[in-house]
Amino acid sequence: MAADMGADASCFDFRSFELPLFDEDLVEVDGVPETVLELKKAVQAADCLVFGCPEYNASITPLMKNAIDWVSVSPEPGMQNEWSGKVCALLSSSPGKLGGIRGLSHLRDILTNVGALVIAEQTGVGMASKAYLDGSGAPDSRTEAIMQSMIESLVQKAERLK
Repeated sequence: MAADMGADASCFDFRSFELPLFDEDLVEVDGVPETVLELKKAVQAADCLVFGCPEYNASITPLMKNAIDWVSVSPEPGMQNEWSGKVCALLSSSPGKLGGIRGLSHLRDILTNVGALVIAEQTGVGMASKAYLDGSGAPDSRTEAIMQSMIESLVQKAERLK
């Protein structure tokens, strides 16, 4: 959707970076792992980000929290918290009626705490198996309209802040 609006869009998965568990004490001894530097560069290159967040036990996944923590550290000269000032939108889907929104409130708190600018609009798609009816991954028209509005707001806000 963002690409359709003229934004340069790409997708990355936190799992692909194979991040170790964050431990600031070990960072002082071993430095920042190369995989973390790769993730920090990916975040730094983005004008804005959409977080697709599964909900685990009414919160975010350990993987997502770990990635956010790693990107926020700045233990070496020239490094910074890459979340600072980054415009973000949040979305989730789940087989339940709430669509993962309980986890999104935690994600919003965490990202705001590390300096990200999280837009007010968010998308929680409940009953996801019905919202994506044809099996292609394309949402139904109601879900698509909600997501479209959120992405438009995200792109507009990121453009204004450039």
